[in-house]
Amino acid sequence: MLQQLRELEVGENLIFPAEKRGTVRSMCTMFGFEWDKTFSSKINRKDRTITVTRIR
Repeated sequence: MLQQLRELEVGENLIFPAEKRGTVRSMCTMFGFEWDKTFSSKINRKDRTITVTRIR
C-alpha cells in the first residue's frame, strides 16, 4: 500500500477494502506530510471500499 500511495500522481486514485480504512488514512496523513503530498479519501459503504485520491 505504501509504495502505491507514494507513486500516485495528482488526480489518480486507489481503491482499498474497507478493512484497510484505518491503515490507509493513517498512511495518507503521516506520509503525505513527509512527502509533501495531499490525499483525500471517500468511503463507499455499499461496495465496502475506501477510495484514496491524490489532490496535491
